[in-house]
Amino acid sequence: MHKRMAEGAAAADRRFFTKNVHTHLLCPLSLNAPQLSPTTQRVFQNTQRVFWKAQWVFWKAQWVFWKAQWVFWKAQWVFWKAQWVFWKAQWVFWKAQWVFWKAQWVFWKAQWVFWKAQWVSSTIKRVSRKWRQKRNH
Repeated sequence: MHKRMAEGAAAADRRFFTKNVHTHLLCPLSLNAPQLSPTTQRVFQNTQRVFWKAQWVFWKAQWVFWKAQWVFWKAQWVFWKAQWVFWKAQWVFWKAQWVFWKAQWVFWKAQWVFWKAQWVSSTIKRVSRKWRQKRNH
């Protein structure tokens, strides 16, 4: 390579790396060289703008998809919670029925015990009366 050409290339590299450090990494270095015509630069900037817009649209689509997933998950959670509340209400109702049934059973048992005590008492009175009558005669 000719010495002057090498120096010119080094100078162009220096200009590129000092002035264009902020440039987006995906743009090719050759397109960003300082010797581009204004039309080429405009085309490149428009292309870059379109690329950035496409990136933004893609990011927005990802965000919308994520949001939709979150909404779906939240709806599932709400449905699950409603099912759980319904199940808990059923369980409470069943427990109340059981308690009521148990109270009825206890009441019935108490009645039976009372009836049995009356029967035993009346039987004892009857038998003792007959026994006394037999003894007195």
